[in-house]
Amino acid sequence: AAQRAAMLHADDPVRGVCRPAAGAPADDCPLVAHFSGNDPQTLLDAARQAERCRGVVAVDLNLGCPQRAARSGRFGAFLCDAADRALLLRIVSTLSRSLCVPLFCKIRLLDEIDETLAFAQQLQDAGCALLAVHGRYRGSATRRRDGPAHL
Repeated sequence: AAQRAAMLHADDPVRGVCRPAAGAPADDCPLVAHFSGNDPQTLLDAARQAERCRGVVAVDLNLGCPQRAARSGRFGAFLCDAADRALLLRIVSTLSRSLCVPLFCKIRLLDEIDETLAFAQQLQDAGCALLAVHGRYRGSATRRRDGPAHL
């Protein structure tokens, strides 16, 4: 069965996270609860609610969102900057040590491949059980999409 995910910001109300997605059968499993945020305790509280839901087999932390809301809210791809790395690794460590289900993370490519590989190792060392790498850079005013992927 395919896994379904819908991203929730940890500050948003989590009630309803246990309801199946529109049009999905009630027994549609396995499910991965997909969150964004920048506060370890808030994310943990939301993820604990989600992990109690039937069919939830993992929690995914979205570290790849490049949208303006992520920039202004300091989450998603913008939490991966070196200035926020200690906070991000604390979030990953807190979630991985405190949840009963594995923690997954999704990132985008950093500016240099060696930097991306080192970052992936840091996430694994902090407790990330599965890492998905979106094959694109975060983007900026000077770096836009210029093809199908940056691999």
